[in-house]
Amino acid sequence: MADYATLLRDHVTLTCRSVDRIFLQAYVPRLQSVGMVCQFLRWQRGYPIPSSAAFGKIGEAYTAEVHRFAKACGIPVRRFVKGEKKEEIARPYIEAAAAGGAGRVALIGIAQEKASAWRSWPARGQRGAAHPHMEWGRQMAFVNHFYFYLWDAEWGPAFWKTNAYAPFPVWLWLNGHEWAKRQLAKAGASYTALDRQFEVSDTRVFDRPAAGRAFFEGLIRDHLDLGRPDQVSLVFGRKVVLAGPHPTPGTFRTKVLTKGVDPQITCYYKSSRLKQYFKEHRALRTELVVCDTRDFGVGRRLNYENWNALRDVGEHANQRLCDAEAADALPAPDVVTLNQVTRPSVTGEGQHAPALRFGDARVMALMAAITGFCHLITGFDNHALAQRMRSLLDEGYSSRQATYDLRRLRRKQIIYRIEGSHRYQLTPAGRAVAVLFTKAYGRILGPGLAALDPQLPGDLAKHSPLALAWKDLARQLDRFIDHGLAAA
Repeated sequence: MADYATLLRDHVTLTCRSVDRIFLQAYVPRLQSVGMVCQFLRWQRGYPIPSSAAFGKIGEAYTAEVHRFAKACGIPVRRFVKGEKKEEIARPYIEAAAAGGAGRVALIGIAQEKASAWRSWPARGQRGAAHPHMEWGRQMAFVNHFYFYLWDAEWGPAFWKTNAYAPFPVWLWLNGHEWAKRQLAKAGASYTALDRQFEVSDTRVFDRPAAGRAFFEGLIRDHLDLGRPDQVSLVFGRKVVLAGPHPTPGTFRTKVLTKGVDPQITCYYKSSRLKQYFKEHRALRTELVVCDTRDFGVGRRLNYENWNALRDVGEHANQRLCDAEAADALPAPDVVTLNQVTRPSVTGEGQHAPALRFGDARVMALMAAITGFCHLITGFDNHALAQRMRSLLDEGYSSRQATYDLRRLRRKQIIYRIEGSHRYQLTPAGRAVAVLFTKAYGRILGPGLAALDPQLPGDLAKHSPLALAWKDLARQLDRFIDHGLAAA
């Protein structure tokens, strides 16, 4: 059977890269300070004594205007109950609006949700005064949020959410795939939809569902230790209850992935995450979900430069993950490369490069640490390496030791420094070496030596073909030697 690198190379019939879900937030930035809030209430809204009670009146007027707008346009209004799935409730209304053809608001939903709101109270000694001095602060409060679900001729289903409390936030949700579907429909092109934060996705459709599932079976099996994703999960197509009076019947295993079980691999970087899963039993979907643009040094304002910068971050991270997975299944590096890595050497600039000896506990932990998929997004630095090494070694590991290890990895051309930063990425040859070290040590040497242990209990040895063969070899050698000595 072909390895998963071959499946990814030879059985993908369509690759689609796009911006998927977009979740934008806006607010009035000048209403983030007490002084500007008081000026707004006093001079723009005409309240002689600025207080949070004024925001209550503004909110009442806004609510009345929303209901007036809904009544004038014939838009249904629904108050959501806690725990309801808002999108499922709104879907029939949006579909009805889509059938009409023209873009319009399909439903206005109202939900009580927590929000940070301005609160004021009379300063000490000011209570009862004709013109009291007010103290201000931000407090969490349950306020009405208004969901405007709409159908747009260009973007398809979308919604925006707002409330009537300063700084008057607005949240806008859009879907790039829905936009693409609208454009295909306008062009008269046929397509099959796979499904419906700023999210950049890479979708690769396999020629056969079996090829895609074989890819993920090999991928998860090979990366439970290698690459060390933060989370490998199998998501069942139904709710599974393992305890209680009514557990879900059946036995749940994950060795073979079958229909109704969706595998996922997830890697986290700060507040963002890189996720990969099997979509609709046909396509490999890789997604970078950016929850904070500043994780990648990109501003939060929506403009041309920030948009393109985020797209580049997402596309490069998605591509690096797929490239790394394919590279992990390639043949081992040549003997010359291994000799250069495992023995002391000198760089082209005449610098000494200490050996990275196979089997050394620190070296093996180092190789396992640098293959982490979480490093594919923006690389790793001294602090990240030290943290991961501490989790792999039984002994302590300092920042100074990380500096030394980073230096010898660079001189062995295992890693390179990202220009303009103190972060590092694996070179192609470096990934091959690190993968070989990790696989050989973790899957061959370690388990093999354990099976060959003479003190291995018999009840464990009988389940290991290697242990049984080794013990049989030992017995035959003993007989041969005893026979030879007896003959002498």
